[in-house]
Amino acid sequence: MRKITLFLMLTAFFLIRSGFVFSDTGLKVKDVVFLPKVFYVGDKVELRVTLQPEKGKLIKLPEELPLSEWLTYDAVTLKKGKGTVSLRIAFTPYAPGTRTLPPLKLGDTLLDSVKIHTASVLEDGTIVFKGIKKPLLIPGTKLLLGIIIAFLFVGPVFILGFAGTLKKKIHRAAASRRGRRPKKQLLKVLKVLQEERDRISSRQFYFKLSDAYRKYLSQRTGIDFMTTTSTDFGRNLGKVIKDKTMVRSAAAMVIFSDSIKFGGVTVSSRRKEHDLGIVKESVLSIEKSIEESTGGKSVQ
Repeated sequence: MRKITLFLMLTAFFLIRSGFVFSDTGLKVKDVVFLPKVFYVGDKVELRVTLQPEKGKLIKLPEELPLSEWLTYDAVTLKKGKGTVSLRIAFTPYAPGTRTLPPLKLGDTLLDSVKIHTASVLEDGTIVFKGIKKPLLIPGTKLLLGIIIAFLFVGPVFILGFAGTLKKKIHRAAASRRGRRPKKQLLKVLKVLQEERDRISSRQFYFKLSDAYRKYLSQRTGIDFMTTTSTDFGRNLGKVIKDKTMVRSAAAMVIFSDSIKFGGVTVSSRRKEHDLGIVKESVLSIEKSIEESTGGKSVQ
């Protein structure tokens, strides 16, 4: 037993001396904050780390983010202050438990000491079965039963007498709801992109923006914008928007979006804000155009 213990201690010593056990290099971790504090598998998490680099050490964003089987880096940003550097890391964990953040090469330094605890729904303990509750007598049960019986006799007569008008109102309400749904879904995506435009990559931003915009146009106009090429996009958009200037702006935005998605270029926050505005303006124009062409009735 003593020989085995001595062997393990010597092995650990040589592993540390050989560099297999990593630690922070060229910097000191001053503060670590997780948002949210408690997170689970699949949650979007923001890690804020305050670093103090050693004298003469340069801290900069990594050229490539490391790959990991249990975690995905979404975005990494940093802001330099007086003697410290504020590092923000957006990531998504895919395994519960406590693990060390995959090492980040930050210029002349290495960050490899931050522990991440991904909570598990099973950590709350076992659920105690409390048995089946006795049935409750709901107040007004007899009155409700009487109304239902009366409706069974009177309802068919009422429905037959107003079936035509009722059918038109139902169709009109359903059409109006279908017409508002694509716009509602797109505006929801635009709101999320507005909030996250500085935390996600340009490629992710324009992938989501272009896909949501094309999906909205296809559902709202009946024209297939999902498979339309960037070149033909403006021609098809001109069929539903009368403002030629707006059509050119939207088409140029889509062409620019495709170049970002496949070119890997970083775009400024101001340009992202500008392109979000173009999409919002074109949506308002399309909704107005459809309302005028249908006499105020919503169509899908």
